Amino acid sequence: MRVKFEGRWTREQLINSLCRLMDEMGDDGIEYLTGVNLYFHIEDSEFSAIELVGENELPIAGFTIKNLSAPKKTRKRRKPKIAAPVVDIADFKRRKDRA
Repeated sequence: MRVKFEGRWTREQLINSLCRLMDEMGDDGIEYLTGVNLYFHIEDSEFSAIELVGENELPIAGFTIKNLSAPKKTRKRRKPKIAAPVVDIADFKRRKDRA
């Protein structure tokens, strides 16, 4: 599934849209999302590009945020095994002889 937000968005607009999208996914029965990527360019109020720099004065290309409290995987319920009926060979031969 791919979700693409086109155009220029303020932080508040994007937060509201993402929250609304997540709520709608929850209504559709979606519990977990994996492999989520966000790519965006940053601008100030004058539409000038901004580049984030780290502690070593090098530009930050991206962040990796890990979910440390991963949800438990639910196990599918197995159907109980029902033993097949056992046919006694001697009884089977007797029935066959009667016919």
